[in-house]
Amino acid sequence: MSSASMLPTLVEGDIIGADGWKGDCGRAKPAPGQVVIYRREGQHFVARAVAEAGQMVELKGGRLSIDGKPVTSVAAGSHSIDFLGSPRTVDVFRETLANGASYLTLDMGPDGELDDIPPTRLTGWYVLGDHRDNAADSRFHGSVAEADICAAATSIIMAKDVSRVGQRP
Repeated sequence: MSSASMLPTLVEGDIIGADGWKGDCGRAKPAPGQVVIYRREGQHFVARAVAEAGQMVELKGGRLSIDGKPVTSVAAGSHSIDFLGSPRTVDVFRETLANGASYLTLDMGPDGELDDIPPTRLTGWYVLGDHRDNAADSRFHGSVAEADICAAATSIIMAKDVSRVGQRP
């Protein structure tokens, strides 16, 4: 990971294993909730696939809805981050998608720049960073075509905190 966009799941400097090569895009068949590697303008990025082509997504106050149904989001504590050189404590939420996929997200508050996205019918995968207020994802760049999904992450294979090695992102 080269950024903090996937905190708390992935930490800057983590190395992840995946079920395909970043140059072999278009073969991966992720499930909603999986962390994926995708390409955009010749570069590769990591984010969580939350909805696929044909579905409708919306965000209100930072809370995700898919096909008009709010995704279950439950407070799950707090997390310390470095924000512009200063320590800051942010809220952690556990989101659970309709298929049962569950993961943690960070939220710096309900008034973020990208906390409100009008209902959007998808033409590809909708990907979001787990650190919702610090990720350039589908809210900026739109959905990701299936041909640009390169792989699904399978495990953390290197991390500063060795207790995280082997965990599924």
